[in-house]
Amino acid sequence: MARTRSIDLGGRRLALRLTRRAQEALDGRRRPLYVDMELLFSCLVRKRVLFHDAPAGEGYVEVMPGLALRFLPVTARACPVDEVIARGGQELVPLPGARAAGLTPRFLELDHGSRGWSGRFGYTGPGALSDSNARE
Repeated sequence: MARTRSIDLGGRRLALRLTRRAQEALDGRRRPLYVDMELLFSCLVRKRVLFHDAPAGEGYVEVMPGLALRFLPVTARACPVDEVIARGGQELVPLPGARAAGLTPRFLELDHGSRGWSGRFGYTGPGALSDSNARE
């Protein structure tokens, strides 16, 4: 059964939902799990959840033992596809301004399955995890 808890992240409430498998995987770890909720504004808008065994930068908030989160609104320095391909990817920079804080998600769902960690975040409310392999 999934557990949902309300946490404070940057002054906003976030519903954190962990499946039973995610909680068991966290309990079995020897070191914390660092999770980024990345929101990219560039030529496109992209949301993704990234998982790290060590901090990938600053700004993480420990929300429970063994789990630290950060919201990472970023933008790209360049959009032209030719430049992105030539560099092997986009160079991301923090999204400037106070408006970025207003983009903090309302929920984050985490699961752990045969393919490792999966997750999603959003703004309207939690629902079923989108990865069919991530269901309990």
